[in-house]
Amino acid sequence: MTDRPFSSLRKLLRSKRKKERREALRDLHQEPPSQDDDLALFLKAMKGVVPLESSRVEPVEERRPSPVPEIRRLQEADEERRARARLEELVSGKVPLPVKDTPEFVEGTNPGISPELCRHLHEGRFSIQAYLDLHGMDAVSAMDACHQFFSESLSLNRRCVAVIHGRGLSSRKEPVLKGLVLRWIRQGPFRRFVLAYASAPSWDGGAGVTYVLLSRRPVKKKRKRSARGGRRGRHGRG
Repeated sequence: MTDRPFSSLRKLLRSKRKKERREALRDLHQEPPSQDDDLALFLKAMKGVVPLESSRVEPVEERRPSPVPEIRRLQEADEERRARARLEELVSGKVPLPVKDTPEFVEGTNPGISPELCRHLHEGRFSIQAYLDLHGMDAVSAMDACHQFFSESLSLNRRCVAVIHGRGLSSRKEPVLKGLVLRWIRQGPFRRFVLAYASAPSWDGGAGVTYVLLSRRPVKKKRKRSARGGRRGRHGRG
C-alpha cells in the first residue's frame, strides 16, 4: 500500500509548534507601550468632554425638615384633646369638680402661719388621726362634741383631725352646721391651738369635711408695733 494520507501530519504539527514558539519569544522581547501611547489613549477617551471652571467641588448640604415644629404641634393637639375631654367629663358630671374650684371650699390659718399649710392640708399630705362625725346633731350637741373632741385630741397629742359636718345642701340659705363649726374653729376656746384648717379633698368628703391642723402649744399672738417701730407698752406708750 503506497497511499499514506497522514504522512505529512507530523511535519504540519512540527511547523505549527515552531511558529507558536517564535511568536511567544517575540511577545516576550516586545517593548512595553510608552507614556506617549497612554496619553494618546487618554486624550482619545476624553474627546468631547468639557472641563469644569473650578477644580474644587463644594459639598452639598442635605437639608432635612426639622422635627421640632411637628412634635410641638402634636403635643399641643394632644393637650387640647385632653383638656376638651376633661371639660366634657366635668360638664356631664362623670368627674366631680375640684373642691378648691367651688364656692364651698374653705381654708384659713392663724396670724403668722404660712398659707402653704392650707394647701398641704387640703391635698391630704397630713395623716388624719381622728374623725368627729356631727351628722344628726343639733347646734348645741355639735358644739359640745367639738369641745370634747378637740380637748381629747390635744391631750392625746394629735396633730391633724377632721370634722364631718356635711355640706348642708338641704339648708335654705347657707349650711348651718358647717357655719357653726367654722366659727367655733376660728373663735372657740381652742382657736389658739389651730395652725390651719381647710376643706378635705374630694376623695375624703370634700366640702363636707374640714381638716384641722393643731399645735402642741398655743400660737402666740403677735403684738402690734407703734408707728415708730417699737412695741407698745402695757400702758400704750409709744
